[in-house]
Amino acid sequence: MSTSRPFRPAPGGTGRPQVGQVLSFEVALGPNGKKRAQAVQYPVRTRSAPAPRGEAPAPWTLARALIIPVFLVLVYFVAKRWG
Repeated sequence: MSTSRPFRPAPGGTGRPQVGQVLSFEVALGPNGKKRAQAVQYPVRTRSAPAPRGEAPAPWTLARALIIPVFLVLVYFVAKRWG
């Protein structure tokens, strides 16, 4: 029969560890001679490097700047002709 006892060797404010969570700890003998964990630490999470950015988008040229308004004018005239 297992009894639930408070988990005290973890750093304050970190809460109880979850099943399968990675921890590091030292083993020490308790007052009654049993082994127990002490100096429990959660591993420090390292930040992964940001994903490399692709090539920069092509610069705006006169042709690229005019294509959208020309397309809108074309749509207007086609809609007026058939609409």
